[in-house]
Amino acid sequence: MAAVLLALLAAATHLVAPAEAAVQRVRIGSTTYLAHGKVRLTGATSANVKKVWVEARRSGRWLRITATTPVKRKKFSLTIARRASAQRVRVASGKARSPARTIRALESDACGVRPFKPNGTTWRCTLAENFDGTTLDRTLWKPQTNFATGDALRAACYIDSPDVISVSGGRLRLSVREVEGLGLQLCTALLPSPITRYVAGMVSTYHRFTQQYGRFEARMKSPVVGAPGFQESFWLWPDDRVPTAVKWPAAGEIDVAETYSVHPDLAIPFLHYTANDNGGPVPGLNTAYCHAPRGEFHRYTLVWRPRTIEVYVDGRLCLRNTSADAAFQKPYILLFTQALGTAENAFRGGARLPVTMEVDYVRAWQ
Repeated sequence: MAAVLLALLAAATHLVAPAEAAVQRVRIGSTTYLAHGKVRLTGATSANVKKVWVEARRSGRWLRITATTPVKRKKFSLTIARRASAQRVRVASGKARSPARTIRALESDACGVRPFKPNGTTWRCTLAENFDGTTLDRTLWKPQTNFATGDALRAACYIDSPDVISVSGGRLRLSVREVEGLGLQLCTALLPSPITRYVAGMVSTYHRFTQQYGRFEARMKSPVVGAPGFQESFWLWPDDRVPTAVKWPAAGEIDVAETYSVHPDLAIPFLHYTANDNGGPVPGLNTAYCHAPRGEFHRYTLVWRPRTIEVYVDGRLCLRNTSADAAFQKPYILLFTQALGTAENAFRGGARLPVTMEVDYVRAWQ
């Protein structure tokens, strides 16, 4: 009798044991492309799924790329960023995985991946210069030869020579150097004393490329010299084919980044405008002091709109001007300069020449 009771008890226990847990299911329903390179994945799950995340295929493996997101009423919504190349993604929970989806790459053009404007649309490339080859592209760049740099004690003449302007290894190199041997440089820009022992390099897009408003960016490196005397610049100047009734500084100048060897950790933007040049430097208005140590490549970006001018260093906002001055309502050209300094940054020796700045690329968008 006892044996019969035990058998009946065992059968009853088997009948009421918990059923094996239901299989979890995850499914992506829609893929929506949003502004600023974002993508929203929405879908549904089985009732026993409480949270989900996104995995992406990277280097032959599936890697988790988002934090967990709660599932509400068997629905989920997750947002991820698009990349420069197309990517395969899936939504996961526990051991459940949705079928994979392909996310389109970000839009690209000659400048690379198209950056986003504040309204979520993308900038369009208008200039992409990577300094490929071994010579300066003179359809785009004009060496400047009608100026000098420095002060009355030591001045350098800008010349068109591979000694001070060269392209190799994907970089533009601009130098300042002393004339070799006992030679002297005749420099009409230094009249009435047109003789110097120093020469330098400067290039511009004079009558070759000009643009009003947009985004401009250069990646460049200022040399480590350990002494005052040297200045490097990425700047814009008004196109002289546009008539103007005023002279500099009211006519305008946009110095995206000036670096001075007397300040080896700084890049300094400067906006020149108004008849008295705003009375000089006013931090937060027409200038700023941005961290950018010499001897390293830094990315200098100008975002120029009709009512605002912003300068970024390595992606960090450095200066914002909202003057909407008339000086900035016309086309400008681009320039790069390796110069001798003035005033507290004047060259008085103490550094071995030549000294050379390097430009990796320059790009413009509109």
